[in-house]
Amino acid sequence: MSTILTEEQKKRIEANKQRALEIRAKKLENSSSSPVDKQVHNSPQFNSKPITQNISQTNSPSVTVSSQNGSQFYSRPVDNSKANYYINKFKKTSLSSATGKQEIVTGTCVLTAPDRFTVVVGYCQALISAFQSIEGRIYDAKTKNWSFPLSQYKTLLNKVSDIRDMVTLGPIPSPVLRLFNDRVSKNLADFDLSRLTPSLLTSLYPFQKIGIQFGISKNCRCILADDMGLGKTIQALGLCDYYRDDWPLLIMCPASMRFQWDEEIRTHLPYVPESGIYVINSSKDEFLNPKVVITSYDLMSKISKQLKSIRFNIVIADESHFLKSTKANRTRVGVDLIKSARRCILLSGTPALSRPIELYSQINAIDPKFFPNMTDFGIRYCGGVKNHFGWDFSGSTNMEELKLVMEEKFMIRRLKSEVLTQLPAKIRQVISIEHAMDTSDKKMKALIKKLDSEKVVGMERRGALLAYYHETGITKINAINDYITSLLEQNKKFLVFAHHQVVLDAVSKLLEDKKTFYIRIDGSVGSEERKSVVDQFQYEEKFRVAVLSITAANSGITLTAANLVVFAELFWNPGILTQAEDRAHRIGQQDSVLIQYLVAKNTADDYLWPLVMTKLDVLNRAGLSKDNFSAADTTAHNFKDPSQKSIANYFLDLDDETEVLFNSVMDDFESEIPEKKLKLST
Repeated sequence: MSTILTEEQKKRIEANKQRALEIRAKKLENSSSSPVDKQVHNSPQFNSKPITQNISQTNSPSVTVSSQNGSQFYSRPVDNSKANYYINKFKKTSLSSATGKQEIVTGTCVLTAPDRFTVVVGYCQALISAFQSIEGRIYDAKTKNWSFPLSQYKTLLNKVSDIRDMVTLGPIPSPVLRLFNDRVSKNLADFDLSRLTPSLLTSLYPFQKIGIQFGISKNCRCILADDMGLGKTIQALGLCDYYRDDWPLLIMCPASMRFQWDEEIRTHLPYVPESGIYVINSSKDEFLNPKVVITSYDLMSKISKQLKSIRFNIVIADESHFLKSTKANRTRVGVDLIKSARRCILLSGTPALSRPIELYSQINAIDPKFFPNMTDFGIRYCGGVKNHFGWDFSGSTNMEELKLVMEEKFMIRRLKSEVLTQLPAKIRQVISIEHAMDTSDKKMKALIKKLDSEKVVGMERRGALLAYYHETGITKINAINDYITSLLEQNKKFLVFAHHQVVLDAVSKLLEDKKTFYIRIDGSVGSEERKSVVDQFQYEEKFRVAVLSITAANSGITLTAANLVVFAELFWNPGILTQAEDRAHRIGQQDSVLIQYLVAKNTADDYLWPLVMTKLDVLNRAGLSKDNFSAADTTAHNFKDPSQKSIANYFLDLDDETEVLFNSVMDDFESEIPEKKLKLST
C-alpha cells in the first residue's frame, strides 16, 4: 500500500532540506581555516621521496602532486579502505559544492607500449588543452583516453605541473620508466650458441634456441614461461650448459619431477659424472662436492642449512609458481637461494598474469632491486585495497604495463599456436615415475623372481607374465595419481588412458576427491551413450579430464578439445596405442599433441616398451605404419643403477623361446578381451 504526499507535506520537507543545507554550509564555512580542503593525497613511494608542493605534513588523506622524476609508484590514497575512501570522497565533493571551489581531478600514467604511455584521467578542460599542445598525441574515442610518445613524458608532467591546483597525475614507476627509456633493441640471433654440447644443440627447435638466447641476453636471470610441451627443460639445461663454468647447479622442483630431471641431465649433458648428481630423497641425505643437487620444494625447506652452505651459482626453479606464497617457508628459502646465485632460471607454463601478486616473489627473486616493495607492487598491479585485515592484493590493475615489463625484463613466453609450424604433429615423452612407487612391494619382487627363473616355462610363465602386468598397474597407482594431480594444478585439459579397471577406478576416485569434472569411457559404457559424454568433453569447458580404457576407447571417438594425452599404463600392441593417441590428434585438432607415457623400471614396463618399439619397427618396414616411437624422448630409461639392465638390453637378452612366448602370451591375452557394452560415467 502506498501513501500520497500532500502539497503541504512536500513544501515542509523541502523547507527542512533547505534549512539542513544552510546549517551544513555554515559549519563548513566555520571550519574553512582547517587544512583539510587544502591537502593533497600523499601516495606511498616506490624508491625515493616525491617532490611535492604545498603538501601538508598531517596524516589525513590527501591527493598526490606528481613529481618530475616519476619516483612515486601509484596514485591511490594511503588510507584507501573502501569506507574511508568514500567518506573522504563525499567530504571533498560536499566541500567543493558548498564553497564553490573546483574539485581536483586525479588520474594516472600507464605504459601501454614499449614507446608509448596513456593517461587515464577524468574530464578537465585545462588538461585537454595541455594534451593538445604535445606532439605525437593520440586520442582514443572509444576509451576517451589520450596517449603520447614516451619521449614526451617529462613534457607532459611539466605541463600538468602548471595546473596542479586542478589536476594531479600518478606517474609511471621510475624503474619501469628507466627500463624502457634505456631500452636497446637486441637481435637474439646474434648470441652464439656454438659452445653448447653438440648433441644438445642439434636437438633444439629454432624457437628453443631463441629461448636460450633470450636467457643469455638477461645474463641467465629469467623466467622461461613457454606453453607445456615446448621444451622448457631442455632450454634450461641449454642455459646451464652455456654457463657450465658457474656450476654447481641446484634444481628445485615438485617431488614428482626429481628423477625426471636426473634423467634429462644424463641424456643432454653426458659430461656430468653420475657421482656428481645428487637426488635428495630425505632430509638425512648428504652431498659432498656436488655438481648437481636436485631437491623437491618441501625437502628444500628441511635442508636449507646444508644448501646454503654450498655456493650454488646456478639455480633452476621448475614449476616456479610453487614459490608464489610469500608467507610459505619454502618460498623464503627458495627466494634466498635464487637471490644468492649468479644465475637463475625459473620455469612455469602457467605464469599468474591474471593474479599478479603470485608473480611478485618470483620476479623479486630474479631482481630484488626492481620491485623492492611488495605493497607498492600490489597497489599498482594488484588493485590493492586496505581493509581492517590489512592489504588485499587479490585483484589486478595496469595489466598491460605489467605484461610489457615482464616481457622486457624477465620473461619469454611462447604458445603452441605461435610455434606450431616448427613442431611435429605428435610430441612423445616418456615420464619416469618409479620414484613415487613402493619399491618394496613383496608381490612384485616375487613375480620378478619367478620370471627370472629358468624353471618357469609354458603356461606357468604365461600366468606369471599376466600377473606381473596386472600388478604393475596396481603398483603404479600412487605415482600415476601424483602426476595427474600436478597436471590438475596446471589447469590442463587432458586424456588419461589405462588398461586395468583398478587403475581406471583409482584415477576416477582421485578426480572425484579433487572435485574435477571428467568423463569416463570403459568397457561398461553403452555405445549409444558415448556421443553424449564425448560432446560434454568437447564443448563444455568444465570437463577437464577424459578417463579412457585403452581397448574400449581407442577408436570411433574424437576428443580434440585436449592436446595432452597421458598413458598411465603401456599396452603391448603399438597399433592400439597409436589409435588411442589419435583420439586427440584428428583432422579437427589444430594443435600439436603432447603424448606422455608414464613408465617405471623394474616393472612390466621393462618388457612392454621395447616390445612396442620392436613391433612398430616391423610394421614400419612392412609399410603398415608411419609412427615411430623411437623418436620419443626416452630419457626415463637411462637407468643410473649399473646392476640394472637397460630396457633395450633386457629385451635383447631374452632368448628366442622366451621372446616368442611373451609375444604369444600378450597376443592371446589381447584376443581374450571380451566384447563389452559401453556405459556413461561422468
